[in-house]
Amino acid sequence: MLDARFLGPAPSRHLLTQPSLQAVQCSRLTVVSGAPAHLVDENLAKVLDDDGRLKHAAWLRLSRLDAQPAHLVESAGRSTSRVERRLGGVPEPLVALSPCGARTVGAAGAQLADRLPTDATLVIDNTLGPMDATTVLELVEGWLSPTADRRVVLLWPQRPPRRVRRAADAVLGPHELLMGHTMAQRIATESGLTLSARSIESLLWSTRGRAPLLHPLLTEIGARHPDLPLDLASRCRRRSALPDWVVRNLLGRCGLSEREILSATLDLGFWHPSMTSSATADHDALEGVWLSRLEEGWFRLPPAWAPPLQRQLHATPFAPGREDGTQPCIDAAPVAPVEAGEWPEWPAAPAPSNSRRADTVDDGGADTPTAHRLEAKLLGGFEFTVDGRAVSFQNGPRGLMLLKYLLAHHPRPQQRDVLMDVFWPGVDPDRARSRLHVALSGLRRSFKGLIDVPVVEFRAGRYQLSSELELRTDVEDFERLAAMASEAEHAGDSATAIECCERAIAVYRGDFLVDEPYEDWALLRRETLRVKYLDLLDRLTTSYLADERIGECISAAQHILHQDACREDAHRLLMRCYARQGRIHQVTRQFELCARAIQSALGCEPSEATATLYRSIRLDHVH
Repeated sequence: MLDARFLGPAPSRHLLTQPSLQAVQCSRLTVVSGAPAHLVDENLAKVLDDDGRLKHAAWLRLSRLDAQPAHLVESAGRSTSRVERRLGGVPEPLVALSPCGARTVGAAGAQLADRLPTDATLVIDNTLGPMDATTVLELVEGWLSPTADRRVVLLWPQRPPRRVRRAADAVLGPHELLMGHTMAQRIATESGLTLSARSIESLLWSTRGRAPLLHPLLTEIGARHPDLPLDLASRCRRRSALPDWVVRNLLGRCGLSEREILSATLDLGFWHPSMTSSATADHDALEGVWLSRLEEGWFRLPPAWAPPLQRQLHATPFAPGREDGTQPCIDAAPVAPVEAGEWPEWPAAPAPSNSRRADTVDDGGADTPTAHRLEAKLLGGFEFTVDGRAVSFQNGPRGLMLLKYLLAHHPRPQQRDVLMDVFWPGVDPDRARSRLHVALSGLRRSFKGLIDVPVVEFRAGRYQLSSELELRTDVEDFERLAAMASEAEHAGDSATAIECCERAIAVYRGDFLVDEPYEDWALLRRETLRVKYLDLLDRLTTSYLADERIGECISAAQHILHQDACREDAHRLLMRCYARQGRIHQVTRQFELCARAIQSALGCEPSEATATLYRSIRLDHVH
């Protein structure tokens, strides 16, 4: 059990950027919904510190194992014991549940609360924990004694259940946690940043006003990197581009040791200086930017920065870098979104011959208008643009799901009966057909004003995307580049094969339709593309190792482990690469990560081949 789950954050040294959190000071039970995407932990710690309760606060970040009542009580006991040690006391034995289970959780919570001062506060972070509110509320109700001034702050990742809302004295949603223009201007002025009102508005728009993104941008990042043109970075055309651009820029200023710290923090969610023996690791440069300080020297990665950091950390190593492992700084301001991999330029395409648009009639010399360009990204989070403009789908989820299905099977038309069976199985055919028409109607309304031809057309009982539109998907790009890599490899052109592999990996932003994990029809395609992606990485590691490109080989192997942490061949490859670089401490760390991953997933030890390699490297180092 990772002890960092029970450690509280250090209070913010800056202004309170989320004043609504002051409701904690006068509420017995405060529910903060929308965490972790909208909450700055340091702000909550600052509110408790201002109220004199931080020293008596117990922090409990639930894991999925805490869905079991006995495990939940054990975790709460560990959290309480840390507060007792902080106050100079000797922790009592942990509370154990009787066989009746959940019905005793409340009594256990009351027993734990009695160990602490009457003004103790319990902060429960349910971000990764069980979504069942019953057991959690049992613990909360036991903690909140009617005769004591105890408090509870419950962090919920989405809209809390009705039972939780009814029990709460205050509910803070994402809207209450947003940072406004006045607060952003004040925090920028306090940090010594000179930003115009228009730049502040642009930053608020680019981040949707989310404090976890704005807080470090306007404090630590802006103060430490005054040359970072935040006012220009906010001109990104898409909101999601700004965090990626900032992360990509700052990663260019990090050395190899700092990248290893970030990679380890992404894997575990927490990091401690004892986890690395590198004397050159400058974790102070990362604190406040990506590392949030906890008690006892631990650090935590703010969840809001994890997705862009994960995308860019696994993408940027393939760019040309310096010999010391750092990446060149990106000084140019982006006028377009910065992606994990740049897509090739659009090929010039002639106007379709079967176009039905009236303005395509030859008028004896006038320019023939080109078809609309549709761009769909299905690898990772779904994105869809028309002529460079993002489409907002707000007319029903089934219409969007139909579009994804047609995109996934493009260019093959789909029978109407097949669509009805996929999305409305077991429903009366007439009713299913009616629902299909409603879904398509909502989908067409999403494109109103963007395209003057139907996006989906119906011919001979089949549905397909209109042939009058110029469509491009990242799945097709990925499969085309993978095929080109295979052809070049069979032809003996290793340089072209490596280039195509790298370009294909850059296109692979994540698993196929990762935002639709429960759609059965997407499972097989997702796994097929994932296997192809891992095969490309295997080819790259072999080529990189043969060419003595050790740094790039390490990056490719880390990509493999990001997909499958139990791949012992990738762990062994990393151990060999670190040994060639003389980084024996990293060999030990990699072997421990391998053993931990296999024990957790499979309940066994690493294979004899992995253990033998580790022992031989250690023995060679001793001699």
